[in-house]
Amino acid sequence: MDRDCSRAMLRPLRRAALQTAPHPRCLTPAHGAYAMLACHNKMYKDVCALADLDIVEVQPKEAGLSVESILAFFFYAGCSYAALKRWGSAVDAFAATLVVPSSALSSVSIAAYKRRLLCGLISRGKAPQPPRAVEQGALTGAARASAAYDRIATAFASADTDSEPPPRRLSCRRRRQARP
Repeated sequence: MDRDCSRAMLRPLRRAALQTAPHPRCLTPAHGAYAMLACHNKMYKDVCALADLDIVEVQPKEAGLSVESILAFFFYAGCSYAALKRWGSAVDAFAATLVVPSSALSSVSIAAYKRRLLCGLISRGKAPQPPRAVEQGALTGAARASAAYDRIATAFASADTDSEPPPRRLSCRRRRQARP
């Protein structure tokens, strides 16, 4: 699909996200749909521009929001920030997915937990602190489902940068060439 065509198709959805909100800082169902489609079309700057409006109000009943649309907006905003190497903003957007109240831990929240951890390692050199408003059960469940990522964070934090890197292993081709 042509990028200009995609932009033209997404323009009405962006307009709907902005105009159906009671005020510019309120999340609507169109925000999540727009963020997902724009991110899939690699229009990261457009998603970040919408996310930079600092969404501070969520009215699920009044706006017709579902948990999925809230998660989609913040997840794809985090992916867009990460694609543009705005690591701190990505960590914050992924953290927002962890504080969305829900009856069960979703796969989106687990994926956001993993990405948040990696973005935190890139930006600060250590794993980010858990958000203050997150439920302990959700945090424990996400950590349990992402145990390998937590091990990466531990290894990353304890890495000795002054030591010599391990010796490189030769590929099969190089081994054959190295034989007498």
